[in-house]
Amino acid sequence: MSSLRIQCPKCQAKAELSIDAEAEMILLNCFKCKSPILYFHGETTLVDEVEMGKIQGESMKAIEGFLKTHPNSDEAESFKNNSQTHEVGEPVSDHPISEEDIADLKIDLHYSEDVLDFLKKI
Repeated sequence: MSSLRIQCPKCQAKAELSIDAEAEMILLNCFKCKSPILYFHGETTLVDEVEMGKIQGESMKAIEGFLKTHPNSDEAESFKNNSQTHEVGEPVSDHPISEEDIADLKIDLHYSEDVLDFLKKI
C-alpha cells in the first residue's frame, strides 16, 4: 500500500491518501473545497473545468475501448451493471432528496464518532 501526502493548491488543505496500486497520476477532488486537483509525481495542481472535461472524455474512450476488446470480462460486466449516465445538471436520482432526508442525515452526522461511522449509517 502506497501513502501519499497531498496539499490542495487552492485552499491549502492537507491530506494523506493511501492507495493499493501504484499510480503515476491521481485525479481527485479536494475534501475541503471540492476543487478538482491532479497529483502527478509528487506535485499537486488545480484542474480547470475545460481540462477536466477532456480528461473525463479520454477516460471514457479508454473504458469504451477496453469494453470493445474484452466484452465478456468480469470488469466489463461490472461496468455495464453499474454504469449510470446522465447529462450535466440532470438529477442522478429518480426522486428528490426531501427535507426529512436531510434532517435524518444531520442527526446521523451529529451522533457519528467519525466519517467512517457516518458512512456506515448511510
